[in-house]
Order: sequence, then C-alpha cells, then structure tokens
Amino acid sequence: MAPRSKYGCLYCDWTQTTQQLKDGTRCPKCSGEIARIQETAIRTGPPEKEPFRLVLDEPPALVFVQRTAGSAPEVYQDGKRLEGVRTVTIRASVDSPTVHEIQFLTGLTSGQDGWFGRK
Repeated sequence: MAPRSKYGCLYCDWTQTTQQLKDGTRCPKCSGEIARIQETAIRTGPPEKEPFRLVLDEPPALVFVQRTAGSAPEVYQDGKRLEGVRTVTIRASVDSPTVHEIQFLTGLTSGQDGWFGRK
C-alpha cells in the first residue's frame, strides 16, 4: 500500500489526503496550483495527549519552543532540532529580515545533553 500524502491548494482552502500522486495537477475548486502539505507535530505532553500541530509547506528556518517558564527550551533550525544550545538571540522586525544568533556549549552538541545539561 502506497503512503498517504496530504495536498492543499495554494490559493483556496481545498485539501485532500490521498495515495495518488497529485504533483503538477490543479485544484478542482479554483484551478489554482496544489502542493503537498508537510505537517510538523510538536509533542507538548504525554503520548495520550493530542499534540499541538503547526502545518507548513516546508520546514521553517527557525523555531523556538518554550513550554513553561524555567523549562529547557527547544530550538529547531531548518527542520532539525539543535542540541547543546546555551543562548538564543532573535532580532525580528516587520521592516527588516530576522537575524538570530545561537551559542552552543562546547562538547554538548552530540545530542547527549540539552540546555544546561537538561533534556
């Protein structure tokens, strides 16, 4: 059985989940271009809880997740989780490109420990 993919129109709210390849076809609702939708799920609690879902057409350049005050944050860059992050500085403005700086703890970027040695 072929894997199922979700497709959506770039111009209207039409979506479809199917096993058929839809790349290069047009939306049946508005004739706009359609594209495969990639879902990124960030689990915010135990497996029995419904995850928070952020649906994007491609992995975002930067995601900073702070679950609660004092908890170890998670940082994702280009769709991959970064390990050993010490500090993150983000400068964002409506009038200019977003700039960010990430500092790592030397020796902790192998995925063994997270922020200040906590996972």
